[in-house]
Amino acid sequence: AEISCGGTIATWAKANSTIRLVVCTLGDKGAHNRSLLSTSDKIKLRAEEADRSARRMGVKELVALGYPDGEVGNDRELREKLVAQIRDHRPDVLLCPDPTTIFFGSGFFNHRDHREIGMACLDAAFPAARLEGYFPDSLPAHSVQMALLSATNTPDVIVDIASGL
Repeated sequence: AEISCGGTIATWAKANSTIRLVVCTLGDKGAHNRSLLSTSDKIKLRAEEADRSARRMGVKELVALGYPDGEVGNDRELREKLVAQIRDHRPDVLLCPDPTTIFFGSGFFNHRDHREIGMACLDAAFPAARLEGYFPDSLPAHSVQMALLSATNTPDVIVDIASGL
């Protein structure tokens, strides 16, 4: 989030929006030039980086779901956790990765985790968080008013982030 929509998050936080940042993966495998770090050190480093980034953006609450890198999927377990976050926080807007973006230009692939998490977020927002029949033991249903997709090849919303910088 801090890479693809950090400016938007910072701008909204500065405008007194309440923001909950949900990080799905541990960062245990994705560390360029950090091959000398143990897995536990990578996880600790990534958690510290996420915390620092969240604080710099003005995020008041950071939630870590703890999935290993490369092992997250759009399955019932993840959707249930995301529905619980949506029903608990009750956001108007959901920011998530565009699950349809596979390639950026000719030289960059979008990470599988980002695609899976993006689709899981959309599936969690609708129909699951909105309809009480999905995960009925969870909190009361909630309707997200808008989903904005980051890292998309088809942008249709522009957020002026100048005030958040």
